[in-house]
Amino acid sequence: MEAFDQLLGKGRQSLDSGDYPTALKFFRQAAAINDQSAELFLLIGDALAESGKLKDAHDSLLKGLTLEPENVEILYALGDLCLEMGSADEALEQYRKIIDIDTSEADAWVSIALVYAHQERFSEAEAASRKAVALEPESSFAMTALGDACFSLGKEDEALECYLKIIELDPEEAQAHLSIGEFYYDAGDLKQAESHCRKAVALDSELTFAWLTLGNLCLDQERDEDALEYFKNFLKYEKDPASLQIRTEVAALVDGLK
Repeated sequence: MEAFDQLLGKGRQSLDSGDYPTALKFFRQAAAINDQSAELFLLIGDALAESGKLKDAHDSLLKGLTLEPENVEILYALGDLCLEMGSADEALEQYRKIIDIDTSEADAWVSIALVYAHQERFSEAEAASRKAVALEPESSFAMTALGDACFSLGKEDEALECYLKIIELDPEEAQAHLSIGEFYYDAGDLKQAESHCRKAVALDSELTFAWLTLGNLCLDQERDEDALEYFKNFLKYEKDPASLQIRTEVAALVDGLK
């Protein structure tokens, strides 16, 4: 099996460097030696997903799961992929399988919460998030999910407490600064909103909705030049096809501000 392990190692190196075609070449050579490795099908699935071949990635992960039905890493990957493909119910099924294997898997509870939030089942998202936080009180992943669920349920003060707790745990958590900024923006506290959104983009320049919130709050204050710059940054970094409508609206604002 030495040749198999060598091919797997070369494939991983290519995968880590973003050379997905070469990674797939090595993985398929490895499969010709041993096609009974769940780990191999997980790696193939990763490479295919990164190449945009989501259906093929899905099939590969299912093959791996057939070989090792309780492989938690594959279940996470499959759940995440299903959610990306728009199959929320199937994603939920995979995350629940992880909980069936180990009820203390906090990340699985968070993933379940994110699916519920995606489905706008916010009370269930809150319940799943609270289970995650109870298991890992210092997990910013879990705390963010709880904060978002509380915010969606109109529990704004509790949501803010969650976001502030995240900053306490990790002052460089950009998403938490954005969440706090959006909270203050909705509350009409533009100074605090701007401060936190500026921190968010300083930590992660590709956090697009921080640029959008900065543009909006500057527009509210008739700071048109600042708004124009922030909206341009939003358009520069926001490439998600699902954001086409808002990109169109922001592009129209940019044209009007020029």
